[in-house]
Amino acid sequence: MFEPKVLFATDLDGDLARGLRLATDLALKHSATLLLLHVVPFRADDGEALLHRVLDISMQRPDLVLAGLTPSDPAVPYRHILESGEPEERILEVAEREEVDRLVLEVRPRSGLRQALGRSVVERLVARAPCPIVTYRAPRPATDRPMTRRRAQFHAEAPFEALQVMLGARVDALERWLCGHRDAVRAIAERVSVQERVASLVAGAWREMGPGQRTRARRLLELEIGEFGRAMGAIGVHVFDLNGEALLRRGVSADLDDARACFLERVRAQGAAVSVPLSATSNGPRSGGVVLSAATVPGRGAQDVLLIYVFDARRDFLRILAQPGPIPSAETYAFDERGIMLSNSRFPDQLRRIGLLPSDKMVQTPRLVRVCDPGGNLLAGYGPTPPVEQRPLTVMAEQATAGHSGFDNRGYRDYRGVEVVGTWRWLDAYGFGVAAEMDRPAV
Repeated sequence: MFEPKVLFATDLDGDLARGLRLATDLALKHSATLLLLHVVPFRADDGEALLHRVLDISMQRPDLVLAGLTPSDPAVPYRHILESGEPEERILEVAEREEVDRLVLEVRPRSGLRQALGRSVVERLVARAPCPIVTYRAPRPATDRPMTRRRAQFHAEAPFEALQVMLGARVDALERWLCGHRDAVRAIAERVSVQERVASLVAGAWREMGPGQRTRARRLLELEIGEFGRAMGAIGVHVFDLNGEALLRRGVSADLDDARACFLERVRAQGAAVSVPLSATSNGPRSGGVVLSAATVPGRGAQDVLLIYVFDARRDFLRILAQPGPIPSAETYAFDERGIMLSNSRFPDQLRRIGLLPSDKMVQTPRLVRVCDPGGNLLAGYGPTPPVEQRPLTVMAEQATAGHSGFDNRGYRDYRGVEVVGTWRWLDAYGFGVAAEMDRPAV
């Protein structure tokens, strides 16, 4: 089963406390394990200097220093990793080996001479890393000259335009991922070998086969579709006949609820489809759910069946929406036709404080929060009278679930009751919407 991970790589210098807080917050937000990595810098061409380096390190005991680093929140699971060698290469190796989702690094000020000599380690890692990199800087002393930040100035001058750009980019990324997985499963279902082996498992052909033939047919089908699943990163694969009888079950499956049933009806009608994140207790009660990609396999003389691959929603769907935005108060999230949030909120601690989430810090918002208007700012102490299920949807969610994409830069209350501005898109082909919102700027 896929395990989300956040990697905090540190040289045990700089602003460790700030880095630990950032890495811990990311791990909490994505229900991830935090990996704390230190690379003891050794280079094979150091020659005689290598001896002095070994002596220095033996006195500093980096293993003990690393062991003293722990997440700023005890609810986050973590592991220490101590490596030696060229830091850049070792960090990349650990990121690939552990299949991390995010890499947290500190950006240090560099002199003009160092800048002229080439890119920093962080800059090189950004270009080479197999995952998104989140960077941070230590606060600059008050005596430093203020730096001109052209990008920050743009966001300050045109925050709503930046919000629209952010929404467009993330929706495009989501659609590419969804379309790619739908087309991949459709292509697998169209393979002659898959169709023949699936046909041998349905009721009529199955009764005519001997026990040895049945076992061989099942194993060949399991091998072929299992190999495709591993290549795509699936955590489960299932084959069902049109009556709902399981012909093959492997790995994680979605819960048998109305959302799953509606999705399978869509597959039967369209031939191939990808779901929104669905509940999956078999993937852990604290997971972000699963995404199903399914296609109808022609029975080749027998009845058709459904081929379903299961993907961990945290790995791509939730990751795309949870990327840090260009504006501090901005967030993007997905929701279904009932206004139920399908991805993580940027404000889980606030939602726990106002009672919209349970106190368990590893439990996130997918399928637990309804995007409704409480009537006032819950963070400021407002107490709504009607229960959550009876509250109206927010202005954004009401328009989006009616099938309308749009924006509102005048201001409306979000699911916390906070005044925000937002822009949204309804993806009718997939049956969900995506919103980008930020706190309404002060007039």
